[in-house]
Amino acid sequence: MLKSSALAILFFSLTQSSSVYAFTKTHQVYVRNDETHQIELQEHALEDLVDPGFAEGKHFKVVDQKSETPIALDGSEMGIRAASVYHNLTTARKFWVNLVGESGLEHIGHLTVRLDITNQFTDLARFMNDSLAPSYNNATSIPKSDDEKLDNYPSWNYEIWFRPQKEVSEKTALAAFDEASKNKAMYAQVRFGLLNNALTQYAQMSVRFDTLINPKYHLKQIAVNFAITEAVPKVLGVFGRMIKRKVFLDTATIPEVAYHEYTHIALAKTLPIGNSTPVLEGIANFFAMQIMGYDKIIAKLGDHGKARQVMSGKKWSRYSQMHEQHSYSWENLTLEVLCHLADEFSDETMQKALLLSIQKMESYQLGGVSKANIRVHLTDALHSALSSLSAPNERFNVAYRINTVLDRMGF
Repeated sequence: MLKSSALAILFFSLTQSSSVYAFTKTHQVYVRNDETHQIELQEHALEDLVDPGFAEGKHFKVVDQKSETPIALDGSEMGIRAASVYHNLTTARKFWVNLVGESGLEHIGHLTVRLDITNQFTDLARFMNDSLAPSYNNATSIPKSDDEKLDNYPSWNYEIWFRPQKEVSEKTALAAFDEASKNKAMYAQVRFGLLNNALTQYAQMSVRFDTLINPKYHLKQIAVNFAITEAVPKVLGVFGRMIKRKVFLDTATIPEVAYHEYTHIALAKTLPIGNSTPVLEGIANFFAMQIMGYDKIIAKLGDHGKARQVMSGKKWSRYSQMHEQHSYSWENLTLEVLCHLADEFSDETMQKALLLSIQKMESYQLGGVSKANIRVHLTDALHSALSSLSAPNERFNVAYRINTVLDRMGF
């Protein structure tokens, strides 16, 4: 009797655990149209939900700001945004399961996703004080807590935070020029330079012709140059103050943002989260494009945002040492290298090669991928990975094809 009761309890537990995530609900979500690539509302199934009324499932829980309660899937705009994030992260997860298997994502566990959170992150307590430098118009991946965490705060797992949108003014190049032109010290230096150049030219011509040249012409030139120096900045400044650029992003409704952030989490065992570098961000952008199947990121946003720049995998930029700086982490160069090599070798080959390259870069004694640069570490790792994926008799041709791309980009 006791054995039968135990078996019944075990059977009940198994059936209950298998049905915890048994709900599927069709809901409106923001996705990109496969043909037009515009962001639009479509009906999609939200899979593996705990409860069909809330945005929580087997792998994700979507909450509002610092809450731990899942957002209701009630058809409101907040519910649609939560459903969109849930759906797009599910899409990203399926891509990564196909690439690295379920075992490759075991480190993630159950992921909490926060919408409209403005707090900065601190590894001491997770949430920085509400009043300290609130953040808007972006998204960020959060590492799990470690030994640095303060003892009186509960531990946390990986998270993704989507910031609220906020329309902000950004300086145009003309506005920046106008601001710089008001610098009195700069103006004094420009005037001194003009006068010095004019006198030097006059002296050289006088020596060359062995006589004092009529100074009227030179005086006229100096006057014209000074007039230009005074007038042009003022004219451009007027236009600079008139032309205003507004930027904003509702990152929760932009699919590739979810793909990008999930990539950071998927690769968190190798790529450090929170360390924004050209190599790390370029890799995340490349995989976001692969998931999306479109060669541009943050393009055709419509009402969902106006970005500073659209990142494209089809451009052919020229390498500069500046592209290695952290301030260039959102520039195109790494993304272009990866996309052009994918065009040369196929998307599937490049995905595998990049995973091998990440492992190779992690082995560098310089500090791993977080300190890897584009010109040496990334390109060297890609050479090695693409060669290893090719037949021995094809390796010379592989090197030639890689170098053709890199040479065109100035490496």
